[in-house]
Amino acid sequence: MIRCITLLLFVGLGWRQVEENIVSDICFYENLQKKHQRPYNNNIADGKWTHWYENGHKWIEGTYENGLQVGKWNTWYTSGQKWIEGSYKNNKRNGKWTFYNEDGTVFEVKEY
Repeated sequence: MIRCITLLLFVGLGWRQVEENIVSDICFYENLQKKHQRPYNNNIADGKWTHWYENGHKWIEGTYENGLQVGKWNTWYTSGQKWIEGSYKNNKRNGKWTFYNEDGTVFEVKEY
């Protein structure tokens, strides 16, 4: 069974009252390894998302801004070897994407 913890942080800034709901969705595997950590701002994905395999190796890592995938994203095999690397712009693949075999050799390079 997977254990999930949701942390709610209410932030007020400076002299004016700003109501932001910042939520960090964190789940763990039964072996207590972290499964994922995903921040939301006002119920919209916002910030660095990381997912891990049950063995503790990273699976996926990248950033959301206002619900859109942006910037560099990486995916790894369960062994810890890099699988895919590339960038997103406004939720779409952008630029050079590299796909690797599990032995670390390049399988394919695509331009988006």
